[in-house]
Amino acid sequence: MSEPLVLGADVGGTSAKAALIDASGRVLGRGRAAGGNVNSSDGDPAGNIGAALREALGDHDPARVAAGMIGMAGSAAVPQKARRVADTAWQLAGLTGSPRIGTDLDIAYAAGATGGDGVLLLAGTGAVSAAFTGYRLTKRCDGLGWLLGDEGSAVWLGIEGLRAAVAALDGRGPETALAAAMVARLAPASPTGDPRQDLVAAAFRVPPARLGELAPTVVAAAVEGDPVAERIVTAGCTALVRTASVVADRPRCLVLAGSLLTTPGLVAQRVRTDVTVRFGVEPVVAPDPVAGALLAALRAADFPIPPDLPARLRAALDTTAVRQS
Repeated sequence: MSEPLVLGADVGGTSAKAALIDASGRVLGRGRAAGGNVNSSDGDPAGNIGAALREALGDHDPARVAAGMIGMAGSAAVPQKARRVADTAWQLAGLTGSPRIGTDLDIAYAAGATGGDGVLLLAGTGAVSAAFTGYRLTKRCDGLGWLLGDEGSAVWLGIEGLRAAVAALDGRGPETALAAAMVARLAPASPTGDPRQDLVAAAFRVPPARLGELAPTVVAAAVEGDPVAERIVTAGCTALVRTASVVADRPRCLVLAGSLLTTPGLVAQRVRTDVTVRFGVEPVVAPDPVAGALLAALRAADFPIPPDLPARLRAALDTTAVRQS
């Protein structure tokens, strides 16, 4: 009898990534396609996810796939739609049956967790914390979007930096290097001759999610010693720790995920230090979320997971090129 295979996928707004492993955790193939967020991705989310799954499957027999997990951003808000999209993608890849569905939070936690009970703190474009019991999400805080929440996220940092820049130019706020930096970034030609109005026009032309691209400008100014930027970064880090504190007081495991917390830099360094002091536990930086999808699929199918398998799988996904074997 052929050895069973397992498929896992991490599906976001801009990309869908998948990987195929055997029951021992050996990576056999990887795939990538355009995004498949059921709420925000353009085009054909099911087709995109199916393409990533097919690429990961390669020449392997689809009948050997015994388990699968698709972690989908936005799926919690529209579970029935997410189920239809996932099932269609599964069928487009030539697979039978139906995959399990999780949220992006589920697989991000599973990717880095040292146990089933713990907390995830994620900060990238948005920001959210979630508590897990037995790998099941039991409580969450924030993740409410740029208008109502996401405190400490990249978008939040970008907006706060932009506000500080305009306030300085307007005379309402203290002088800051962010004023010149934001003008140079968004409106270097100054079409109106008034940098305040130039920034207003430029900011409203940018989709809110892309304001997160201004976060590195704010962080760079803080690193250079600008007091206004420093206060913004400090407030953002404090907000992230507070968000994590809402869902748990003394977690057994704390996983950090999202670009702000997994990319080396001032924010990641400060948050890591602050949560260690606050919770008394050394945080784990989450690797590729696809690893979490695969581990979740193995657990759901009651496949044995040797103690060393999670580490081996995470390492393999960090180094394996996108290819079939």
